[in-house]
Amino acid sequence: MDAPEPGGLAGEIASTLGELETGLLSQIQNGAQGAVELDEILQGLSEIVLALRGQYLRLQEILERRDLGFEVVGKFEALRMELLWLYRKSKIERYFFARLLLERRLRDAVHRQIIETYQEMSELEEAERELRARPEEVLGAALLDEPGLEPPITDQG
Repeated sequence: MDAPEPGGLAGEIASTLGELETGLLSQIQNGAQGAVELDEILQGLSEIVLALRGQYLRLQEILERRDLGFEVVGKFEALRMELLWLYRKSKIERYFFARLLLERRLRDAVHRQIIETYQEMSELEEAERELRARPEEVLGAALLDEPGLEPPITDQG
């Protein structure tokens, strides 16, 4: 069986790389606009990298052929450079969106902690106001009912 025509293979690979680039740019735009959850963007970028890997293996195999002329090898080398550029761009964007996801998770966790801490502070202030408003007789009775050492006021000790 004859090997496929190099010109046709170059066209196929170029078309596939064009589709992958379009997909990459779409993922970047969707992530920047918040149109899609960051987990989905990261998954989409991983899928693009996986598809690029398959095309790279295909290119390597083609470039090992001995029946390729100078111009044809030049076309495949240009496709290889484009593919590696797409790979680098995909990975850089994946790192960017992964950091963004971590920053959002951190912000959300810190925000929750702030709300919880504020709630604790409000409860302590309310308890202090209540204590200050007690008549001395009630305060004396509370002192006699005091169990001993009080536990720490906050979870942080």
